[in-house]
Order: sequence, then C-alpha cells, then structure tokens
Amino acid sequence: MTDDNGRAMFYYPDIMDKYGVSRFRMNDYDHIPTTADFITLTPINDDGSDSTSRVYVAVDTSGDVFFTVVCLLQNQQAKIFW
Repeated sequence: MTDDNGRAMFYYPDIMDKYGVSRFRMNDYDHIPTTADFITLTPINDDGSDSTSRVYVAVDTSGDVFFTVVCLLQNQQAKIFW
C-alpha cells in the first residue's frame, strides 16, 4: 500500500520490542531501512454491525495488529505511533 506519492508505510520492530511503541513512518521504497517492516492500515468492525463505525489498525507483514495513537503538540504536526 502506498500513498499518492508512492511512499510506503513502515515502522521499526526493534524499537517496538524495546519501548512498546514505534512511530509511523513513510518513505519511497528506495529509502526504507532494512531494519524496518512494512505495515498497512486495515479497518475492523468489532461487533459486525453496519451501523458501527470502523476503526483502523496497523497490520505488519507477520500479521501483528497495532492500534494507533495520535499525539497533537502545539505548533507541530501530529505524530502517529503504534
């Protein structure tokens, strides 16, 4: 999965293992470090009801699922973590 600029989403599993959190990253395929793992955003619906809003989770290449957290800091762009 890529955005309109051809950038892929990824995170750092070693950082996730060490700290329990990793920041959401995007870059083109030629500039993604070998220590990174690709992720995609997938909608889930907990109760199967069409009237319930969906939540997006991050899923890596091993099938691990991560919930997102958004940090909003004054005078800065939002930071997204898993």
